[in-house]
Amino acid sequence: MQTFEDDDGPEPWPVGWEEGEEYRDFARALSKESDRGQVLSVAHYMDILLERTVRAFLVEGKAANDLLTGFNAPLGTFSVRISAARAMGLIDDHEANALIGVRELRNAFAHTVAVDLEAEKVLAATRKLAKYAGLTPHHPPFVCYMAGMQLASALLNRAYHAEQQRLSQRAWPMHRPSAGEIDARAARRGGAAAVAPAAAPSPKPKKVRPSRGAPKSPGTPVAE
Repeated sequence: MQTFEDDDGPEPWPVGWEEGEEYRDFARALSKESDRGQVLSVAHYMDILLERTVRAFLVEGKAANDLLTGFNAPLGTFSVRISAARAMGLIDDHEANALIGVRELRNAFAHTVAVDLEAEKVLAATRKLAKYAGLTPHHPPFVCYMAGMQLASALLNRAYHAEQQRLSQRAWPMHRPSAGEIDARAARRGGAAAVAPAAAPSPKPKKVRPSRGAPKSPGTPVAE
């Protein structure tokens, strides 16, 4: 299946896209890969799914394409796409942590000829993936394979749902927010207590000046 492209770049949906077919193709391809190939393939496919999802959510046009693809694109790396998708609410913390595990494991396999499966960075990434997949950490590539299949199942249709709530250009008001609007915003963010009006300070006690001719208090020296 080839990705359809127009003047604004690749669309979220490949030509002839069909969910079950794509999922089966991914599973079939993974089953034929070596340990290294499985890890790299999972990472590559997760990157594709994240790009589709973020693209489907952003305002349509060249600006979104410039963010996602091309030389030095701000959202052009797997790492940044994970952070961007999380910041946009397109993935949750559990998914983001698993995707970070995929990225860390990919880096270990991609940048080393002979991977030490007992290296701490490999084990740390495997623990993230095992937690997501509900597995006991063991052979890293197999854990990545299992977590990758679960992530694919979770994210395969995420672009469709993101597209239903796609951002759009809007007219933004220019007025200065009122005190009530600021307080309402703080309340929505859980800061109602922080903006509650402070208690008025208790008034200082007034000094009572004795009237003329009043008896002086004991011990007060009398001027002669």
